[in-house]
Amino acid sequence: MEEKYGVALEVDASRGIFDHGEISLVGIPSLQALEKLLAKEKTEEDFFLDPLRFRENMYIAWDQEPWYEQMLINQTIFIGEKVKMRIDSINHRCVMVNVDPYSAQKDPKILEAVGKINKANFGVYCHVLEPGIIRVGDGVFLER
Repeated sequence: MEEKYGVALEVDASRGIFDHGEISLVGIPSLQALEKLLAKEKTEEDFFLDPLRFRENMYIAWDQEPWYEQMLINQTIFIGEKVKMRIDSINHRCVMVNVDPYSAQKDPKILEAVGKINKANFGVYCHVLEPGIIRVGDGVFLER
């Protein structure tokens, strides 16, 4: 940038670089519901929807209905021993979910299905209130 435009480029990555929120998460039941719809539309019984398409920070395996995470806007959750996060907003998806994370092939059916099943919303953004270590299998609890 400096060479081309004469202006120095400075990036402040002290807090990380995010599309929108600090942490993104989606419930596994939401992923499974979307995968089921896509398998039916593609007429592929063994269709696999790679979760990496969605670039989530966390995938929560809870015993809830699909899109449960979206019902938690403005709620606080606890994960493991210490982590506390507020769920701030719904993640409205763009065309990037169409791009296969390994081959870079585009499949417009992915975003079409997200639009059809949930108005192009998939997952939520969270703000970390209390940082800590999260381990696979840690419990997720809603603040009451």
